[in-house]
Amino acid sequence: MPSDVVAVTDEQHSLLFLALKNGAAIIPDSNGSPSAVSNGGYGSLIDLSTVTEDSNYIPAPTLAKQASDELSSARGYVYNNYGILNEPTPDAWVSYLKALMAIANGTDKTSTTLPPEPVV
Repeated sequence: MPSDVVAVTDEQHSLLFLALKNGAAIIPDSNGSPSAVSNGGYGSLIDLSTVTEDSNYIPAPTLAKQASDELSSARGYVYNNYGILNEPTPDAWVSYLKALMAIANGTDKTSTTLPPEPVV
């Protein structure tokens, strides 16, 4: 065994790996002991006594990621309902797609939520 190995109990081991399964990262603390940290290792230290099967340490997707995902879906909808039929895309959908693109590519730096989907 390496000289810097830090012993953990079976319970700590189980809880560390349960936290890992639920989205946490395992990193060494200042003493070299393994610790669970939220948000992919960039968040706060997790108290292992609070870890359960239902714990969720997966970081929420950014607004840009949400916009990118929605943009993919909206493009499919627009193509299937207008493009494939060679119909003009309603202005509301064009505006919506442009707004999603701006959020996804970072040119819109002020939005805090996704725009509502058009009702046409």
